[in-house]
Amino acid sequence: AKTSGGFAPFSHTVTSVTHHKGSSTVRALSMISSQSTSAEISWGIPTGSEGRKLRYIISYKCVNQLACSPGCQDAVEGRLTQENTRMTLSPLLPFTQYLVTVTPEDGLPSEIYVGTSEAVPTEIPSLSFRSPDRTNTSLTVYWEPTIVCSS
Repeated sequence: AKTSGGFAPFSHTVTSVTHHKGSSTVRALSMISSQSTSAEISWGIPTGSEGRKLRYIISYKCVNQLACSPGCQDAVEGRLTQENTRMTLSPLLPFTQYLVTVTPEDGLPSEIYVGTSEAVPTEIPSLSFRSPDRTNTSLTVYWEPTIVCSS
C-alpha cells in the first residue's frame, strides 16, 4: 500500500462483524385460551424489530398446583424456541398456575401467569373393607380416602 511515506508492507486483514442492536421485550403477551392440560399464548413482535425474522425462547414452569399441597410436586417445565408469535403449551397439569416467559433473541424477557382449568380426577379410590349398607331403597358403599392431585 502506498502511504505518504512511500510504499509500506501490507497489514493483516481485520474482519469485524456488528450485530443488530438487541430487541426490547415482546408486546402484548397474553393468554388466548386455556383448557385442563394446555394453554395458548400470543404476543406481538418487539418495537423496532419490524422486517426482521426473530426467534423466541419460550419457557414455562409450574408455580402453584392448586389441588395439591404443597403445590408443584409433579412439576412440569419446558423450554422451546420458535419463530411464530403464538403457541400452545402442552401437556400441562390441570388446575395449575404457570409462569411463562417469552424472550426474543437478543432481547429482554416478558412474563405472564397462566392457569389451567380443573379436570376430573384420575386417581382411582380403593374400596373400604367395610361392607356396604343395604336397605330396600338405597345402597351405601365406602372407600378409602385418596390423595387427589390431578385436578
